[in-house]
Amino acid sequence: MADSATQDASKPADTSTTTQPAVQPDTTASEANADATLPSEAVSYVDPWAHLNIPEYDEDGNKLTKRQRRAIKKDLIWEARAGERKEKRRQERQRRRAKRNAKAAELGPEAVIRRYTLMSDPKALPLRVCIDLDFEEYMGTKDRKKLAKQVRRCYAENRKLTQPLQYHLTSNTGLIKGELDRGHIDNCDIHSSAKHYTECFSKDDIVYLSSESENVLQDLDMSKVYVIGGLVDHNIHKGLSHARALGHGVQHARLPIAEYIELGSRHVLTVNHVFEILLQWTVHRNWEKAFFDVLPTRKEPAPKRSKDEADQIKAEKQRKVGSTHVGNDSHAEKPPSAFGSDWSCQLS
Repeated sequence: MADSATQDASKPADTSTTTQPAVQPDTTASEANADATLPSEAVSYVDPWAHLNIPEYDEDGNKLTKRQRRAIKKDLIWEARAGERKEKRRQERQRRRAKRNAKAAELGPEAVIRRYTLMSDPKALPLRVCIDLDFEEYMGTKDRKKLAKQVRRCYAENRKLTQPLQYHLTSNTGLIKGELDRGHIDNCDIHSSAKHYTECFSKDDIVYLSSESENVLQDLDMSKVYVIGGLVDHNIHKGLSHARALGHGVQHARLPIAEYIELGSRHVLTVNHVFEILLQWTVHRNWEKAFFDVLPTRKEPAPKRSKDEADQIKAEKQRKVGSTHVGNDSHAEKPPSAFGSDWSCQLS
């Protein structure tokens, strides 16, 4: 009996009869819950801006593409939501005011609240800088939006200074004015006019800034008006600002970029870069520091080298080019004699 018990214990247990079938999850309840969350009828999407009148044809009678109609719809939505943005700005002003008041209450009567210097303040400089916006016909919608952004950037930079410049906008009409009005430029501390700059200032005081001018700007005269061409054209209309200055019979000059620094790209700058360079010059009275403080790294600004250093670098480049050509002579095509006297017969 003991032996049989031992043998039975050594045998593997037969689990075929004891294995229970796999329990399938009961999805009836979950499916019922899912069905309960579904609406009785499918809800279709309703465009809240379907009432907008989007034209199908342009002024010339050409059929607009879907992309063009989407762009028009986007602009119409922007205009329709102007009230919402105004309310948000009002709430943000209230929040900031409450924060300032709480800060002032915490610090007591000696609290100093920062206040921006207006152009009408006696501390402001008399130097006038004007952006000529009379280039609407040379720009598309995207370029006009970029120009409006650059104009607002100039205002923001001028506002930061304790001694701001006299910031002017001329020829502020048409589509350009529409783009600027979106940013509520009329509420900003800017001298804006719909007149041409020759009607706003005396021609003897005007200096039009142009990269094509042969006159180099040495320093800034506080009695002058320095006009910047408000044009974003990606260098398509070369020399347009210079031609405008010559046509109106006003003085013109260029920034002394080549005299103080070296750039790895062209010397044509954006509107806000030119404006900021003039701002920084009034702060440091140093062109080189103004250039390095403003110009982006993509322009690759570098200190101006002396003539001997420039000649040395030029000679080094020529030497490298010459050595490259000499090294490539070993790979030149061999003359026909190298293939043997009957090379032409072999090829045939």
